[in-house]
Amino acid sequence: IFFVMPLPPAAFSALAIAKSIPNASRMRGKFSDKILLPGLPTISPMKKILIFAACATLLASCGSKNQYVIEGKVDGANPVVYLFDQEENLLDSATVKEGAFRLKGEAQEPQIAILRDARDENATFTAMLLLEPGTIQISDDPDSPMRKRVTGTPANDASTEYADAGYRLIMEYRDSSTTEERRAAIEKEYEELAHLAVEQNRNNLFGALLLADQMSYELSGK
Repeated sequence: IFFVMPLPPAAFSALAIAKSIPNASRMRGKFSDKILLPGLPTISPMKKILIFAACATLLASCGSKNQYVIEGKVDGANPVVYLFDQEENLLDSATVKEGAFRLKGEAQEPQIAILRDARDENATFTAMLLLEPGTIQISDDPDSPMRKRVTGTPANDASTEYADAGYRLIMEYRDSSTTEERRAAIEKEYEELAHLAVEQNRNNLFGALLLADQMSYELSGK
């Protein structure tokens, strides 16, 4: 799904959680000082180099099979959806009919993409996805109207699973009925999420992104 700066405990709001994306680099330090970052991840020039180094062989091994398809069904979506790269360059667009849309392209390089149904602040949804060969599915999340589920390919399935696990831990941590003993255990579980995800996803783009994130953090000397 991949991927920042620690924020104070006051930032643990339901709205921030619902709009956020887990970040591997925030898994250092005390859990109570961390938060899922609202919005999208940023990638430094150094991290881009690490991502390409970690991911290039994944796409190279696909040869001519680098084509991806994005299929979605989102209730209440605007008439057109737009696919951007992380620098907000438009990659593609598609017409929405009764909430359904479809885009098709080719992943020339490891890439994080952003899908939303407006080119400005009038979007009703934003979804981050990983462009990789296969059919990527975008759908509403029944547990959180503000979140969209991105599934269908190995890296996107792994990203969503990782996001879900982090979301559950944060929500449990914030629950007033959670004991201090359990909160301490949650901190440890949260610390292990990224390490486990890297081990389980060594052969897909998501695992490479997490590994690059960890390498970037270590090289930064923080």
